[in-house]
Amino acid sequence: MCTATGSVNGYCGSSDWAVNGSIWDYAFSPTWPEVYRNCTDYVAYWEFFQNLGGNIFKGDAGQWGYDSVSGWSKTSTPHMGDIAWWAGNPGHVAVVTTVLANGSVAVEEFNENPAYYGTDGVRVGVNATAYLHRS
Repeated sequence: MCTATGSVNGYCGSSDWAVNGSIWDYAFSPTWPEVYRNCTDYVAYWEFFQNLGGNIFKGDAGQWGYDSVSGWSKTSTPHMGDIAWWAGNPGHVAVVTTVLANGSVAVEEFNENPAYYGTDGVRVGVNATAYLHRS
């Protein structure tokens, strides 16, 4: 539920979502928690089930591209299944679903626009700061 409004879906402003009183989502991996219903949670969940675990990034999305995580490399060339990463505070991450002929990508993501927290979607023709690729 939204920690600010008590709503179970829809708009939550810039507040956090919580499950059973906790903002941390341990649903798919006790060693890979992310804040519930954020872009990091969405990407971590997707990566976990597509790649069946492994090492992953932690913390705010803006930090992911600076972290050194075993089994991952940072590249400027996107590949399907990569994590698209936007630097910043808090930054943003999404899953690359298609690489277009012009080098831009289509991504699946959650909470791309802070005004629409709690929403997932697809964007086409975007370019990220970098792409995080499983080595």
